[in-house]
Amino acid sequence: AETKYLYDVLKNEAESGGLAKEYTGEHHDSFTETPSQKIYYMNATEDELLNAHNNVAFAGFCWQLIRTTDTGGVKVVYNGVAKEKYEVIPYEQDEYNLQYNDTFTWDETDKTWNATIEAKQGAGLTIVPTKENEYVVEITVIPDNQPLTGGYININDTNNNSFSESTNSLNYGYVQHDYGVRNPNTSFNVYYGGYSNSLVGNVNIKIKIGQKGNVIGSICNNKYAKDRMIGESKFNNAQNSIAYVGYMYNPSSTLVYKGWASGSGMIFGNDVTYSNGQYQLVNTSSNLDDTHHYTCLSTSTVCEKVAYFYYSNNYTELTNGLKIEDAVHNMLDSENVNQQDSTIKAYIDGWYQNNMTEYTEYLEDTIFCNNRKVIDYAGWEKNGARNNIDGLRFRDYSNSKDLSCPNITDQFSLANPKAQLTYPVALLTAPERRLIGSTNFMNYTNEWLLTPYHVYDGYICAEAIRYNGSSMYNDFTTDSIQVRPAISFAPETQYRSGEGTKYNPYQIKIPVFSNIIVENENDKGTIEISSTENIEEDSTVTFTVVPNLEYEVTRIDIVKENDETIEYQPTDNNNEYSFIMPNSDVTITPIYEKIKSSINVEIVNETEDLNIELNDVTSVEVGEEVDFKVKPIYGYVVNSITITGENGEEVTYTEGDNPNEYTFTMPEYDVTITPSYERKKSKVISKENTPAKEFKIEVADAQAVVYEDEVKFTVVPPDSFEVSKIDIIDEDDNYIDYHKTEIKNEYQFKMPGTDVEITPYFEKANLVNPQTGNIKNLIILLVIVSLSTLL
Repeated sequence: AETKYLYDVLKNEAESGGLAKEYTGEHHDSFTETPSQKIYYMNATEDELLNAHNNVAFAGFCWQLIRTTDTGGVKVVYNGVAKEKYEVIPYEQDEYNLQYNDTFTWDETDKTWNATIEAKQGAGLTIVPTKENEYVVEITVIPDNQPLTGGYININDTNNNSFSESTNSLNYGYVQHDYGVRNPNTSFNVYYGGYSNSLVGNVNIKIKIGQKGNVIGSICNNKYAKDRMIGESKFNNAQNSIAYVGYMYNPSSTLVYKGWASGSGMIFGNDVTYSNGQYQLVNTSSNLDDTHHYTCLSTSTVCEKVAYFYYSNNYTELTNGLKIEDAVHNMLDSENVNQQDSTIKAYIDGWYQNNMTEYTEYLEDTIFCNNRKVIDYAGWEKNGARNNIDGLRFRDYSNSKDLSCPNITDQFSLANPKAQLTYPVALLTAPERRLIGSTNFMNYTNEWLLTPYHVYDGYICAEAIRYNGSSMYNDFTTDSIQVRPAISFAPETQYRSGEGTKYNPYQIKIPVFSNIIVENENDKGTIEISSTENIEEDSTVTFTVVPNLEYEVTRIDIVKENDETIEYQPTDNNNEYSFIMPNSDVTITPIYEKIKSSINVEIVNETEDLNIELNDVTSVEVGEEVDFKVKPIYGYVVNSITITGENGEEVTYTEGDNPNEYTFTMPEYDVTITPSYERKKSKVISKENTPAKEFKIEVADAQAVVYEDEVKFTVVPPDSFEVSKIDIIDEDDNYIDYHKTEIKNEYQFKMPGTDVEITPYFEKANLVNPQTGNIKNLIILLVIVSLSTLL
């Protein structure tokens, strides 16, 4: 699966000259880690940012990209509850009546109504259901030129169920509205209105009418300020102390201002000393001015409590030897300054506890800077001008875009014991807000930032955003203003899908950890896997299946809990496989079978008609007893049999009880049976004619006559006899043809594939030996001439 890092969204925007820039100033986003990544931040005009790919859906809420952190995280700000985006299963055209049609045509493939019109014109449909059913309308308006201004999308019905979406300043207009079940008495009006003369070019409108299907994502097009906030809160419940600009503060260190008091008749000091429970004014004067702030509120120069005038005629009291610089330090950056949650921190933490705790592991512990570094103490410094109109000023009072956070007590994070967060959530800071550039990025609303502003006329003000077309404003800590939490995604955060638009935001990939169940027949093989518990979704799982001897793996079943099959593939290693872990438990089941090897038969020597009897020669299990029978054709016998494996291994065999039957045990590899044949060697037997026992028959070497050899024999009848016939009979009682040769008393026949018996018969002849007058003896001379000799 493709890896899509959220960090890369801003990085690629900056490197490609898009709507982001690289921050090059001082920074430190982690209390425990050293910066390792560059910071990229969103920066563009109002219209660009409204249409930017900066929307994220996470934990059921919408968020907007602000910047990356120097640890590789991504800081985002809350932008309301995410709406469900669901599949619309379109109805066929004949499932409703078209009552009115302004330029739309039906697309049979997409099952949608489509039109292209001038952006400043309007077009719509009116439909009437043909039956009671669930109806959903989805309309998309895509302009040829950007942005759309002044147009709108409107969907309503005769039951006064209306829904409208402005297309003002959008790349495209998109509305998905679920009406639920409607009946044939309900008509729908679906309309795009482009009534602004500033619209140019054309728009393409697509209307889909159907029923609600599965949820397929989120939509983040919250229009109203209140919909993009978690609510309103005071920054703190009081405003009359410098301490109340703290995201956390120390109530015991607050200096409460006093009302106006006249300086007439009082002695003022440029400084004080403290001894034995008494303050002593130093360098006294009868006038209250910018260098004389201390007084005992009388003409005395010694008192247990000393008053300090910090602005005009407003003052606070100091006790226990504190000077003004000590008191300010204790409120802003002392070791124990962060003791109690501010009102707004408690409000944000409560929201987080109710909505986000199960997602904490996907966030990073980044610093949220409540920067209380003072750049101008004004009347809060013993030589400071108490009539400075802005009073005490904090570092980010003006146009600072500095992301550094110099004071450890202002570096709010989970890991900082001196400024410890309860949860990894707070607010954006003023520098972060200023880096964005657009005055309307926060969409026309007042909302708190984490940055202190100044102390003015006794009031403590934390900076908040109020859109007035040009700048940020300050508000009292006791004012209730909108709250928009900020979080920071952990490094390596990925998104599963989306384009970052309002209608297709980045869907954050929340890891799902599941288990693997192995079902294995251990007597047939073993399965090896590194871990079967808490396997992360989309991770690659590798496992090895090693079958036992005589077995092989024919397939591996990997199924999810819903019985859906998971695809797997072999790796480069033997018996190793891999698959992508889904978002549920899976079961791995190797399917074993005994190895079934093939038997090839290769016949050598002589004729192609030789054959072998063997059942299912292509599918024989290892260890199976294989019986086979060699069937040589007539006149041939088996000379030898060889059984060999793929690599020349010789397989032993045994002979069966019957001729030409053999048996061997199938190994775990393919084998080849090679029978070798030769022509059969048979005997020729001469048989005396029983009635003529006195006759002697002599036969030559006739014990190894080969099939199809030409056999010659001679029959010499006794005197006064002649050959009447000769019977040559094989073992099957077949008579073998013979014929006389050109030589006297010589005969010839072709040897069959069996033994033969020759029987001559005689009859009386008129032949007498003229010299002796005796009858000649019968001599059978058997001449065996091999076929090879004849050839």
